[in-house]
Amino acid sequence: MAQPGRNEPCPCGSGRKYKACCLDKEEAARRASGSASRPPLTGHQSELFGELADFAHREFGAFTKKGLELFPRLDDFKNESGVPFPFDERQEGEWLIRMSYGILFDYPVSENGEAIAARFLRRRSASLRDSERAWLQQMLQAPVTPYEILEVQRDVGLRARNLWSGEEMFINERLATRDVSVWDVLAGRVIRDGARLVLEGGA
Repeated sequence: MAQPGRNEPCPCGSGRKYKACCLDKEEAARRASGSASRPPLTGHQSELFGELADFAHREFGAFTKKGLELFPRLDDFKNESGVPFPFDERQEGEWLIRMSYGILFDYPVSENGEAIAARFLRRRSASLRDSERAWLQQMLQAPVTPYEILEVQRDVGLRARNLWSGEEMFINERLATRDVSVWDVLAGRVIRDGARLVLEGGA
């Protein structure tokens, strides 16, 4: 799909010019998709996430824009003095991708509550690899869940407790080990990658 010109109508259907609507968000997402620090998707999964995002923008532009407005922006987070934390461009891009998980896998776009990823899976299932289909199915079945951090093994993973069920588990999540401490709470989907448990879309 060709990118519209800056002064053309935004394809999301808002009626505003592209430069005044979705351009900044899409550029942030593109920058983050090239970052080594993006949410942990590997190989074809990263490619699949891009295809899913393109499908969402093409088929549900207005829904995705409305969905993004439901999620907090990084400048909503302020210190005790009411001053926004100084997030850089990379962090803004990462945050946008993490919020996109909620839009793609949770935000309903039909009267029966179907999510964008479910529609994508239904339409594209026959052309997907088994591993891609399995990843999408797991993501759709795994609810966003709060996990209390019990132990941090830097650059390896986290021992965590599911705050809904009380179950303890070890999650293979390298990047988060640099940002969290014991007793912190993460929210995300835990899915299976072979014999390992991994965190997807956590915040």
